Amino acid sequence: MNAPRNAAELAVAELRQQLENMSTRLTEVAAGLRGLSLNDVLVSKLIVLDADGIATVNTKVDFASVGAWNLSTHDLTVSSSTEAASAPTSGVGVIPVPEGSAVVWPLVGTSCTIYGTAGDSVLIALWSRPQPPMVAGVGAVIGGTP
Repeated sequence: MNAPRNAAELAVAELRQQLENMSTRLTEVAAGLRGLSLNDVLVSKLIVLDADGIATVNTKVDFASVGAWNLSTHDLTVSSSTEAASAPTSGVGVIPVPEGSAVVWPLVGTSCTIYGTAGDSVLIALWSRPQPPMVAGVGAVIGGTP
């Protein structure tokens, strides 16, 4: 674009620059809203499993990691699939969480289902960005012995 020749062109050029700046800022705001969260946390809540021993958490945007802190005395299974009649035993998107342990793992989806025993409690966190994997409390989560 050529340099402005008069006051009107200068005003238009300044408005154009302001609109470009606002557009960039709105894009940044939209990206932040897509994550729906502070610190990339989409959901963080304590869940008590229902009478079937199952709970599902759904998000409007994809999560990239899940954290599960098993506060019960039974093993839990966390899955990135929708609710099924019984807990999946293995496969992509299936994370075992032994009693009294905590797991943070990369897991992608918009649905996270927790399987265990009725009344079990689990603190669940879903992040919009990947988190470093973490296992604490029980070595059996990664195939070791406690």
